[in-house]
Amino acid sequence: MAFDAVGTLIYPEPSVSKVYWNVGRQFGSQQTLDQVRTEFQQAFQDLAGGARGDYSTSETEEKERWRHIVSQVLFDVIDPDACFEDLHAHFGKPSAWRTFPDVAETLQHLDAQGIEVLVASNFDERLHPLCDELPELRLLRKRVVSASIGWHKPSPHFYTHLIEVAGCPADQILMVGDDLENDVVAAQASGLPAVWINREGGSSEAAISDLRQLVERIANQSCV
Repeated sequence: MAFDAVGTLIYPEPSVSKVYWNVGRQFGSQQTLDQVRTEFQQAFQDLAGGARGDYSTSETEEKERWRHIVSQVLFDVIDPDACFEDLHAHFGKPSAWRTFPDVAETLQHLDAQGIEVLVASNFDERLHPLCDELPELRLLRKRVVSASIGWHKPSPHFYTHLIEVAGCPADQILMVGDDLENDVVAAQASGLPAVWINREGGSSEAAISDLRQLVERIANQSCV
């Protein structure tokens, strides 16, 4: 079984927009929190495909992508480079993140059942200390991280690599994530069954609202 990270297992606390706003103010930004939130959503969407727009990436390109996002969001800071470095370092700290309340119980149950679980995330090397140091995630030793393998979801190359790491056929790997396009549609296009976790929209035949609901759905669906 493979889980997305941000929005599925972990979330930033405080929120991304609040951290950007607070750090931006330290560097002279005059924007409101609402303005920062709107600018972030637009910048993130504009650069979702990576620097080249083809979902290819690397550790260097990923950092530059975030540099562009920060510069687009906090366009009025006094020292853009220092502001970016502060933000980039912040989100690499385990203290900046929380796991959702359903994560620990779900992962413990899967481990007890002998089901191997992977992380499959659009992230960079900063994800590793988060998994190593957040107690709920320490069982997750296999990690498919976009910046390390060279491809973002929803690229099929990402899922090809995931299948190789999992070591079993695609149709035996259940992908679970909060992004309908990246984690569900793209996974299914690569032959993986997928479950959408929609924490705000409730449960349905096609979605769950709590990871613990997976326990009732995993029989004969995944070998990992």
